[in-house]
Amino acid sequence: MTGPRTVALGGGHGLAAALRALTKISDDVTAVVSVADDGGSSGRLVREMGIPAPGDARRCLLALSGESEIADVFAYRFGTGELAGHALGNLILAALADMTGSLGEALAAASRMLGARGSVIPAVDGHVRLVADVGGVEVTGQSVLTGTPGIRRIRLDPPTPPANPHALAAVKAAGLVVVGPGSLFTSVLPVLCVPEIREALAASHVPVVFIANLTVQSGETTGMDIVDHVRVLLDHVGPGIVNQIVVNDGPVERGAPLVPPDGESLMGIPVVRGALASEHTALHDPEALAGVLKTFV
Repeated sequence: MTGPRTVALGGGHGLAAALRALTKISDDVTAVVSVADDGGSSGRLVREMGIPAPGDARRCLLALSGESEIADVFAYRFGTGELAGHALGNLILAALADMTGSLGEALAAASRMLGARGSVIPAVDGHVRLVADVGGVEVTGQSVLTGTPGIRRIRLDPPTPPANPHALAAVKAAGLVVVGPGSLFTSVLPVLCVPEIREALAASHVPVVFIANLTVQSGETTGMDIVDHVRVLLDHVGPGIVNQIVVNDGPVERGAPLVPPDGESLMGIPVVRGALASEHTALHDPEALAGVLKTFV
């Protein structure tokens, strides 16, 4: 297997599911990951050490690494004491960032340790915050916005952070770009709000595939259907960037399903359907998703 250079944009558990699928169709996989998380273990490290949030990047590393003793170490989370809530992998990445001078270098080192089948790159090198207007009230912070309904637009603070140059190079060299799945406002859009990444996508001539979520996310996307998700996405990135949409048309065991739209297109973008939900988790099934993504390469 060789396959095209593939890049997946986003964060959280959704992006990890996309990476597991992409490793089944390509040997050249890169995750460009949001660093806007300010809650839990990541948030504590952002405040205490001043590093970009490592949590989403850690999940992506583990998705690319498969099962091993060292992967289990990275996934371990402390349950008691002063370290309660910290994922050990986050602490290792924080230590590596302190040693190497950047989260990007830390991720490269951790990737070698884990034998990852791909690269994980922060979208930006510095820390960014998410800001949203919710009913005329400015709400700041990824951890707060996750539980806030009524969001329609977000922005970054600072608004024009420079993209990590390796992330930018990966997007420009990609033969396939995947956007999502994942929390729309707090995982997917933060990467697309980086102006240089958005501009690189606009200049590309490759499939840019938006993978719709399986279910409504309570709080963040309460009351939104797939049409709303795509409309919000296009409001943030502009027309002509996303040129394919993948939706699930099979059963979903957990949560309120996002019902796929009628027709072969949505807001002028072709729609590809498949039974994509895992029978055992609330995530996309990697094998099923890989089968759909393979049609774009």
